Amino acid sequence: MPAPAAAAGLLLWSLLAGPLGAAPAEGKLEAGTVHLGGRRDEDRWGYLGKFGYAIGERATYDVRFRLRPGGAARAAALLDAAAAPEVDLEVFLDVDWDRALTLPACQRAADGPAKRTFRKVDLGREPGEWGPWVSGFVSQSIRPHIWYFAASSCASGGLGGADVDFEVRMRQPDGSELGVELRWMPSVSAVALACLTAFLGCFVRRCRLAAMSTGPLHPVLCALAAAVALQWAALLLEVLHLWAYSSNGVGSPAADALAGALDMLSQVVTVTLLIAIARGYSLASAAEACELSSMRRVALAVAFLHVVLVLLDKLDGEASHEHHENGGALGLILLAARLLLFAAFARESGELQARAGLRLQSFLRRFRAAGSAYLLAYPALLLAVQAFAPYLRHPLLMVGLLGAQASAASWLAGLFLSKGAYYEVSSMSSSLLPGCGGAHGLSLGAPAACAASSLRRRGGC
Repeated sequence: MPAPAAAAGLLLWSLLAGPLGAAPAEGKLEAGTVHLGGRRDEDRWGYLGKFGYAIGERATYDVRFRLRPGGAARAAALLDAAAAPEVDLEVFLDVDWDRALTLPACQRAADGPAKRTFRKVDLGREPGEWGPWVSGFVSQSIRPHIWYFAASSCASGGLGGADVDFEVRMRQPDGSELGVELRWMPSVSAVALACLTAFLGCFVRRCRLAAMSTGPLHPVLCALAAAVALQWAALLLEVLHLWAYSSNGVGSPAADALAGALDMLSQVVTVTLLIAIARGYSLASAAEACELSSMRRVALAVAFLHVVLVLLDKLDGEASHEHHENGGALGLILLAARLLLFAAFARESGELQARAGLRLQSFLRRFRAAGSAYLLAYPALLLAVQAFAPYLRHPLLMVGLLGAQASAASWLAGLFLSKGAYYEVSSMSSSLLPGCGGAHGLSLGAPAACAASSLRRRGGC
């Protein structure tokens, strides 16, 4: 096996071997630790997780608790009691959840309309010893709903304050561990991966033909190839994560986090390419191509910000108010970042268009419209999905973003590989700019490359 293929296989095995080696699927697993106890009611109540149940009878959930090993001395004192300490399990329907959160913590399960399930669950008798599994059923016949799980020590007088580990397993009526918002995502992701694989193969073939006829590929084609390859790798990891999820109810957190990071990097490369062209890069009649030395630093900073935000969001887990990948504070920061990038693109392209000749102006009008559509796609989708039921937001946002990325890649490939408007106004019609295999590689806007190209074309920069 070639070294790159062996390395890729080893990486995938390391990401998936742990999760796939676990016990057979028993439902989606939510696990963590919650502190129950304190003077305030809020300190005696904790959110555990949520699950989107489809229409059907007798969907299930199973839950168990234990005192965290090595916990506070108070936990040890609890074990001296005659009866095992207890935790109160509370389960809420999505239509009641927001109202329940407005009530005092110890009244959320006791207030009639907000109460769906309230039961006591025994803890283990020793620190680190799990209590018994307690099962429950959920049935709904009108539409899918998201159900929320919480624990409290409000009605359990014996539990005064301790760290409590929990595990909650949730299953659909047909036994599936996928929440209703994820039911179709494995198929959608697999189809998208197949389509992107076909597109990537076609793109590589056309690039080879272009290289045979014109020499080394232009850096814009290299940048687009990098964006498509990153998106393909992200989709592959997401498909593998969902496959593992269907096997153990947890998936592969490492593969999921890496997929999110690669997807963001793909978007950053595409955005950087659009802004670079808006500043005049590769446009034969634009002197601004000589002033792009800062693009690499800006692109690296934006990429670092996006990747860190995604990884932090994965580490924090799924909050009760997050109904898609980019919910909560992460979504707001990414929204602000994307709007700032759009503002930069609009400013740069507008200034260039104001100074350009008639032929370049005609191209820039179309380029500016298409680039703006891509840059505004994420903010528009993020705001639009809020109008839908919570269980629909994740699939709608993911499908929309996949469509936006695919459309951008297809449009840019057609722009760069056809002898159309961009070819006529760009330096692609000349072989003077260094290509992917040249000394400058993917260095978009390197001053030396620009100076050499400009000097050869018109005797000065």
